Amino acid sequence: GLPEPQRRLLRQAIPLDALPESLRAQLEQLPPPLSPQPRRWPPEDLIPLALPGRARPPRFIEHRLRGQDPFPPERAEEELQRLLDPRRSIFWPHPLWEHLVQIRQPVWVEGPPGSGRTAMAIAMAGLLHPRLQNSLILYLPAWIGPEGIPRGFARLLLRFIRGHPTWLASLDRPPQRLLSRFLKSALGAEVVEESLHHALLHLEEAPWLKEAKDKDQQAIWLQEARYGLRRLLQEGSGVHVPALSETWTDELLSCAQALEFHQVRVIIDLSGSTADDTTLRALIDFLPRWGIAGIPSTVFLPVGRSPLDQERYEIRWEDGMLKQLMDHRYRTILGSHRALAEIIDPEALERLIQAARSDPQEGAPRRLGRLWRRIAESLPAEHPRVTVKDIEKAMNRNA
Repeated sequence: GLPEPQRRLLRQAIPLDALPESLRAQLEQLPPPLSPQPRRWPPEDLIPLALPGRARPPRFIEHRLRGQDPFPPERAEEELQRLLDPRRSIFWPHPLWEHLVQIRQPVWVEGPPGSGRTAMAIAMAGLLHPRLQNSLILYLPAWIGPEGIPRGFARLLLRFIRGHPTWLASLDRPPQRLLSRFLKSALGAEVVEESLHHALLHLEEAPWLKEAKDKDQQAIWLQEARYGLRRLLQEGSGVHVPALSETWTDELLSCAQALEFHQVRVIIDLSGSTADDTTLRALIDFLPRWGIAGIPSTVFLPVGRSPLDQERYEIRWEDGMLKQLMDHRYRTILGSHRALAEIIDPEALERLIQAARSDPQEGAPRRLGRLWRRIAESLPAEHPRVTVKDIEKAMNRNA
């Protein structure tokens, strides 16, 4: 007979009222379908490593804010754990962020250092917006050339398969064959087979097994995972795999669709590097091709580097946006019932925001955080709240 995963799939696919009574009775005796293996995506190691944390916070922040500063750090990478945790996400409600996740063509985004380019890129790659959930997003902190894009997506798919092997069990042979071909043509047959063998040998150690509700569900998940991985290993085994096809974008989208990814994207963050003219010309050439094929892209660049004839945006911060950012972060850290006015007078916050927006060469969020910490370091632990007088004193002292 069919393996249990296929039998359960058959029960879900065929309407029972259209079957003979004897066959219907047999199918009704099958165990009810269980929820699929939990989907945890993207892998944590796709996001840049966090920089070393700051030293002990100023006494005022430690005492009044439990040591958790609601003002932005100098670099988004300094607070990745907080930025990427869906339960505590403090990503700002910036209107450009809302717009970028909906665009389906190549887009260039520029801004000065500290404006939030890397934070936006990481948040998109981390699927922190509902419109990006169940997306396959390749995050690149540098341009690695056009040949690196299919390899990057192949590594993503292979990681997903290793982390969610039960999803393979219900695939028909055509998507299995296509998936095997794309992975092997992009990464090499030996690399793919070795990776799948390793996953198969260490299935019982997989962390996702701990999320099963009981031992019966664990057993079913293990059975489905073994079945799916073995089928993929057997597909095309010993057959010569040709080089990557010119239509690899179509193959990639088909593979992603088979694994129930709703969309595929490329995020390229060139914020911390000098993008030379050769790199920009290559991007201008390839990004529209991928966009036409159904793979939109977003490139983050320093101010003045995006091509004038391309769809481009600049990260701008108005006073109201910065106030929203501060209030959102404060409430997320200390509780939705709290208000930022508990620690800083509204007039003082306005004065601080005006100072933060005074330097066009530095992004307002970063400058706001720097000014705030300079002020906080000058305050005693028991200080009630920051006033305009406190701000003027601190800024005059460090002028």
